[in-house]
Amino acid sequence: MLTDNSAERSETFSWVNPVIALEQLPRLSGLDYFAGLRDGSIAPPPIASLMKFDLVEAKHGHVVFECRPGEAHYNPLGVVHGGLACTLLDTALGCAAHTTTSTLLVFPHQPEALTP
Repeated sequence: MLTDNSAERSETFSWVNPVIALEQLPRLSGLDYFAGLRDGSIAPPPIASLMKFDLVEAKHGHVVFECRPGEAHYNPLGVVHGGLACTLLDTALGCAAHTTTSTLLVFPHQPEALTP
């Protein structure tokens, strides 16, 4: 239960430009890439900072993330929103699958595809 009754909250987060990490994809196997994320030699993606999760284990076909949900993740009922769990599950499943690949698939960034 909340103990601080002040109404307004704010939170700031920062991240490293994801292009820097993505440039390493063609040179690394999936497992090597995720080992780098785990060990900190490759910066985590921005969503990890936003959603407060960290990759703590990476093996062939297996990853483990830790998450630290806070008030910003609450739903209207005052509990952590299920979308956080779904996002974490989606991330873990995708990353575990990628640890089994010899190279990671990279899709080119095409913002013009999003314009009307």
